Amino acid sequence: DARIFLLILSEAANASHQVRREVERAANHGKTIIPLRIAEVKPAKALEYFISSAHWLDAFPPPLAPHLAYLTGPVARLKS
Repeated sequence: DARIFLLILSEAANASHQVRREVERAANHGKTIIPLRIAEVKPAKALEYFISSAHWLDAFPPPLAPHLAYLTGPVARLKS
């Protein structure tokens, strides 16, 4: 029932077939996908197709807390 899909993109997520399936399902169900990169990683081709039009948010360099605080703004706007 969620309207927003938060993709936390790391090297492990980028290589995960399960993450690719989840992103594909979210896109096919019309969910808004917010890619949040926690490392400087270029999305795999399979992910790039679904997130190329989205504005990526970068959550690096550390610390993570300020980046997550910033994320609440876009999420709140999308919720309303």
